[in-house]
Amino acid sequence: MNKTDPARKTPFRAALSAFLVIGTICLFALASIFGGTESPVWYPLLALHDRTHVMLGTDTVGDVYVTPERLLRRRVQYSEENLKAAAKTISSYAGTTDIPVWFMGVPTSAGIYADTLSDSAPRVNERALLRSLSEQLDPKVNWLEAASWLNGMKEQYVYYRTDSRWTSYGAYYIYQSVIRKLGFQAIGYDHFSITHFSSDYYGNLAQEIRYFDLKPDLVDIYTAENEPAPRTVTAYRSDGTSIPLQSYYRKEEAEESGNAYDVFGMEHYAVLQMEMNNKSSKHLLLLSDSCGSPMLPFLWQHYHNITAVNLSLTGDMDWRRLTKDQEYSHIIILCSTDTLLDPHGLDALCIRGS
Repeated sequence: MNKTDPARKTPFRAALSAFLVIGTICLFALASIFGGTESPVWYPLLALHDRTHVMLGTDTVGDVYVTPERLLRRRVQYSEENLKAAAKTISSYAGTTDIPVWFMGVPTSAGIYADTLSDSAPRVNERALLRSLSEQLDPKVNWLEAASWLNGMKEQYVYYRTDSRWTSYGAYYIYQSVIRKLGFQAIGYDHFSITHFSSDYYGNLAQEIRYFDLKPDLVDIYTAENEPAPRTVTAYRSDGTSIPLQSYYRKEEAEESGNAYDVFGMEHYAVLQMEMNNKSSKHLLLLSDSCGSPMLPFLWQHYHNITAVNLSLTGDMDWRRLTKDQEYSHIIILCSTDTLLDPHGLDALCIRGS
């Protein structure tokens, strides 16, 4: 990443930049006239445009910072009102139940690796943001810390290089702390076998700006020793229809879509209800976004019944109808800062009619 003041560029470099930008715009115009944005010519041109900007020293493409090691979401500011609304929604939901409610806010990769950016690069302090959120929650909501632990482990592979989300290893690292607070003993890392489902994953940030010059990521599947297959897995779509599944992992769907992150079942369905072949008497309700996808395989080691709700996929679905007769031991709300700052990110938690 070039940290040089743009005002100090040489006249030749400025002229070259202008020539390339104008030329690329002309190519875009031709591509859109003759083929539209769906033309096979369009995407290579966009990629060329973005790569040219990076070669000329620009450290951003669209809303993404490009660094030598990773891509990071560029967030210049955030709405305090949206944060207050998120805290109110979580607190209001907790007030509707006597079941212990636990909340964890997970920073994006930009919240952990912001120190790799130049001093002049605008960025939001996501750790401070999450601390502010924790102070606004009702005391009934139990806070689960993640940001400081992830920051302390950031030299490890806890976040993807080309995606804003944490890796399965990042989820496992936080699982160790979370599960102890919930009254269980964590399963040691050496008791899991790890399968590299994909070794050439380019995540949401790479796809957004069509930048593929970084080392691709690994998408891993963790399996505990002697882990029995689930007794039942029932998936519900947002329209309320249900289908039985053989496994949480959706390998065929991920291979078909070309997006390795689709291997996680929570990426496909609004609600998953799972009965596990274990001796636990505990039941869990997990309310999450994509952060829950790699975390769920660790949590299910300790619960007999799990209902996992992907808050971003529920739409108008009344998911509470599927959970009202369940006697849950714990409720975990697990969301990224992206969801917390989205004015509609937690709409699925709101009580209908309120």
